Amino acid sequence: TNSFYQVAYLLQQKLNSHVNNVKLVNGSNRCSGRVELYHNNQWRRVCNSGWGKEEADLACRLAECGSSVDQSDVLDFGEAHGLSGVKANCSGNEESLFECTLQKFQESCVDATVVCSNAKPIRLVGGNNRCSGRVEMYAMGEWGTVCDDGWGFEDAMVACRQMNCGNALSAKSGAFFGSGGGRILIDEIDCIGNETSLSDCRHRGLSIHDCRHTEDAGVICTESIRLIGGTDPCSGSLEVLHGGRWGKICNNNWGPREDKMLCYELSCGAPIKTHDTPIYRENSGQRSYLSNCSVDVNSIANCIFTENPERCEGVSLSCKGKTACSDRKVKFLHKLNVFKNNTTIISIQCVNN
Repeated sequence: TNSFYQVAYLLQQKLNSHVNNVKLVNGSNRCSGRVELYHNNQWRRVCNSGWGKEEADLACRLAECGSSVDQSDVLDFGEAHGLSGVKANCSGNEESLFECTLQKFQESCVDATVVCSNAKPIRLVGGNNRCSGRVEMYAMGEWGTVCDDGWGFEDAMVACRQMNCGNALSAKSGAFFGSGGGRILIDEIDCIGNETSLSDCRHRGLSIHDCRHTEDAGVICTESIRLIGGTDPCSGSLEVLHGGRWGKICNNNWGPREDKMLCYELSCGAPIKTHDTPIYRENSGQRSYLSNCSVDVNSIANCIFTENPERCEGVSLSCKGKTACSDRKVKFLHKLNVFKNNTTIISIQCVNN
């Protein structure tokens, strides 16, 4: 009997060591995110070269999160900076990623991501891009829809946040993006607005409803511009999310006029003089974008951002005041809105610390 418990204990210790050496980073919960592996005494980013169903299933199994869910779009879970890359090649029968063939990845690495079934992930279907469409959730072994009973802006905010699509522009009802199929999974949803995923919001219960697919809920989200790394919500490095990756704004075409516009739109008062503005830390190897704000614009929303292939110094901004978000973080939101004659929508999102 003692030997049985000793063997069971050793097996459990082995399993725990496997779990502790793999983590999913920056997801809406512990069952989704960017994959990182503790290998040779350091954390490494797992690259998506060769990453497939077998590898994703193993990562989900190690995280005790069920099986992997096929992603119609690769979600943005941020980018690992300062970590060397490793490529994993698994057959599907392994008990650990260490039993897979591991190879150091010397080239530019795009992070492997995974969404597991226990995460109850969502997707947006039928829109013009991955940040708009009919809201569908994966639960009970299949994709299903959300009924528009009770569907409002707070719920749309949570959906956009879960998709890493910034803020919500509009909550849509009446199958605005077309009727879905399969189960109607959620009815009478009631989000406060600060939840990280729709599955955290109150509702009647999975698959309990009195709806038809003509009532499927939808959403239109923005993508984000943000101030990060500052000493308060009115300071930091300016970054934009473009093509699924965050990048800094180059200071090449950026001047006092742009500082003034941005501080004003953040309700932060006047900008601090350039020589008094600290240079906030930037991520090395990060993408960068050039801004083009014509002389007749009075809003950063009307500026154009394009990717810059060369290295540049990023914009660091400090304003005198504090935003209406008080001591909470600020996300400054920007997205080209194809639904309104290619004009740009801009708004501010407060985020709990």
